[in-house]
Amino acid sequence: EYPVPQVKYEPKKVEPSRLAADDKALLEEALNREVMDAEEVIALSDRLLRHDHPAVRDKDTLDKLQILLLRSLQDKSKDHYPQTLRNLGIVNYYQKQYKNARQALQASSELNPRDGRTHFYLACIYAEQGRINYAQGQKRKSAAQYKRAQIELEQARKLEPSNPLYRQDLKQVMEID
Repeated sequence: EYPVPQVKYEPKKVEPSRLAADDKALLEEALNREVMDAEEVIALSDRLLRHDHPAVRDKDTLDKLQILLLRSLQDKSKDHYPQTLRNLGIVNYYQKQYKNARQALQASSELNPRDGRTHFYLACIYAEQGRINYAQGQKRKSAAQYKRAQIELEQARKLEPSNPLYRQDLKQVMEID
């Protein structure tokens, strides 16, 4: 088993009331001047992609974040790839680009299989694909997708048992987006 180096970073401390505005300004600055290194991109995208953050509902912010993450993947250092791919997959998920989201999250999981957030969003994608298949009358395919979603959700719980988001049942997870 190849050990994947973990990127250690400390998110910038900001007052909660200013967080959204500061992060949006930081995102704009990074796009206009390319001033962020990979660790800062990961920290910013982690904050913006919290499931309860308003940015996950804002198409413009998601589009800009996608550009920033794709740029970050071009960095010569590969230490940050698992987190960058994970966050790119989450952006794609909220953009409803499920195939791209699944590919990015699976690649992230191959590089770092011990990230609960990656498994959680894989569960969300499989559950959504199961819902789509069911609506199209593909019940067998739908059942297989739901089973994969349950496996991924259980893996997320195993890796991060104290995360309340991962303790939800699959039906609650499907209501997140």
